[in-house]
Amino acid sequence: MTREERLVLCGKCKNRGFHPKQGVVCGLTQEAATFEDECIDYTVDERMLRAEIERKYEELEETMSDQTSGIGSFGIKNGILAGIILLVIGFGWLIGGLLINRIFFYPFILIVGGIISLAKGVNQQTQNKKIEQLNKLKEDILDS
Repeated sequence: MTREERLVLCGKCKNRGFHPKQGVVCGLTQEAATFEDECIDYTVDERMLRAEIERKYEELEETMSDQTSGIGSFGIKNGILAGIILLVIGFGWLIGGLLINRIFFYPFILIVGGIISLAKGVNQQTQNKKIEQLNKLKEDILDS
């Protein structure tokens, strides 16, 4: 096990300490971790674990909001659906404006946002499929 791998584990342990020259060390021995597979003194720091889970959740929410052009705040998490909704509203507004002989610039913004959101949603769906295929391949390799 490398030092970096140990640091990941030690960073989530209640027994961690800090040394100015060595960085993260074991709080019990005041030395750098030397275990190979697992530490017998490892105790989960639930506060740190909760903070990490919250950070990952916030990152996920931010990514979802970015992919849905802000519509994710209304509960729509699918980028493709968000893009379609923005396109429908944009074209509806544009047609409504043309019917009353007015051209508004907002529909064009919605249409462009819808196209961007649609493209991001399709890209994300493609990435998710690739990740699923890689995970399945990894499981198949580990099973054999």
